[in-house]
Amino acid sequence: MRVRAILLGFWFVCLLATPLILLWQLALIPLNPARSLQVARAIDISGATALFGSVGRTISYKSAVAAQHGNVLAKMLCEALGEIAPHHCQDALTNGDFVIKRLE
Repeated sequence: MRVRAILLGFWFVCLLATPLILLWQLALIPLNPARSLQVARAIDISGATALFGSVGRTISYKSAVAAQHGNVLAKMLCEALGEIAPHHCQDALTNGDFVIKRLE
């Protein structure tokens, strides 16, 4: 019972923190795009962990797999991610995770 109460406390903290994190990421887009991308990565990893139980099943990884199977929307997403970090989807497949390269 104690563990469930602690987990409920963590859930409540996450509930409060989420809007602040999203606003912080929005503010970082013009100020520090590389840091904004790191925040997006953290959100992507936490969502993948919650939904799929695996850190490696991020949006980048799933898009790369779908693009290989001919999914047009996945190819478009991989192209957009490639504008931010070259070979983004291929790196996600190779490393099993969303890879960030420094923005120049």
